[in-house]
Amino acid sequence: MEEYRELKTSCPALLSNVLEDVITKQLLHVQRSPSPSSGITATKTTMPTQTSASVYRPSEVWRGRHQFTVLGHSDVRKTHGNGEFIRSGAFKVGGYEWQILCYPSGYDDEHNGHETVLLQLQLASSGGKFSWTSGATYEGDFTRFLRVLLDSGQCADVTLAVERSCPFDAHRLVLAMRSPVFRAKFSWDSRDSSLEWFRVHDVSAPVFRAMLHFIYTDELPPADEEDGSKEAAAASMSMAQDLLVATDLYGQDRLRLMCERMLWERVRTDGIGSAISTLSLVNGRDNCREL
Repeated sequence: MEEYRELKTSCPALLSNVLEDVITKQLLHVQRSPSPSSGITATKTTMPTQTSASVYRPSEVWRGRHQFTVLGHSDVRKTHGNGEFIRSGAFKVGGYEWQILCYPSGYDDEHNGHETVLLQLQLASSGGKFSWTSGATYEGDFTRFLRVLLDSGQCADVTLAVERSCPFDAHRLVLAMRSPVFRAKFSWDSRDSSLEWFRVHDVSAPVFRAMLHFIYTDELPPADEEDGSKEAAAASMSMAQDLLVATDLYGQDRLRLMCERMLWERVRTDGIGSAISTLSLVNGRDNCREL
């Protein structure tokens, strides 16, 4: 026993190989046993059983890290439907080449709407390259969870009153994470930190509703069904202009860039009329870099 402990300490790899050989030979051994029958001794031959064996060696586990960043994730989900993926650059771990496949809207019909991430192993053979893929589906959609919280008002701990009769139930933690203005208002040293009801000024109810939807979901609410009429186009541009003003009031830089992009596209389409109204809106706003 002492010699075994010494061998285990000094030569662990050698001991592992010896044990592996012994186990494999035992599993592949064909047994033959005599069985008496009516006073006659016969030899019963057991057909060989196909057996395989494997051994886990911690020293052969390879670890690696690859950062795959998807810019504009919410926009990518809109442009990539179910079954469509984006691919990372190739990277090597353990001497093999790998890639990450991301399906923003789901891998198949069963996982439609649930983001799926796959890890693909690239292997080479005489006939060319082939791959083996494994992955996971993110059934819990955090954005969807926040949208449910916003729509239901469940667990809301603050009410924001816009105009005279349009209250919005919200959650302090979400607002504070997404807006420096709300963060300052809800901080422990603020005199308003314990209030559960606030009056919102300088923003209309439809505009505040759209901004609140963005704060919770990082995307604008779906537009009403547009018929391509001038009235629908004018309403869309008016909303973008009002949202642009609200972004300054509540520190929503990403939303501001989105509004600027929407206004710029409208100016390109409509021409001088939209350009004049847009320029008058952004006059004096140094942070409107897109315009």
